[in-house]
Amino acid sequence: MSIKVALLKSGEEVISDFKEAFTTEDKVEKFIGYQLQDPYQVIVEKYEVVDTDDVDGVSRAKIKFMPWLTLSKNKKILLPHDWIVTFYDPLETVEESYLNRVGKTKDDGEIELSEVSVVEEPEVVSESD
Repeated sequence: MSIKVALLKSGEEVISDFKEAFTTEDKVEKFIGYQLQDPYQVIVEKYEVVDTDDVDGVSRAKIKFMPWLTLSKNKKILLPHDWIVTFYDPLETVEESYLNRVGKTKDDGEIELSEVSVVEEPEVVSESD
């Protein structure tokens, strides 16, 4: 499992299990992009640095996970490689939160504490005026 966050050309940050995708043309494998399993958009709604008596400068982020490409019935999506600006490893708390959301666990089963705490809210599909 390779859980990464990709920053896309659109500005979206997508967390997923990324796998390289290839096609074969004239008996030659050609890299075409990445297959995403259970992709979610990560939206940071609030970010702050909090000073407490115990710790100085603890970062706190309020994030929301939204299924990426919400109208797709597929949980596996092919993403062309030229749409990715960069990849990065998510914070441990963000990765664990994502894995809990999609019903998976890490192979090693270990959870490390981080300087960043993640606060999630239930997803809102539609809001009435």
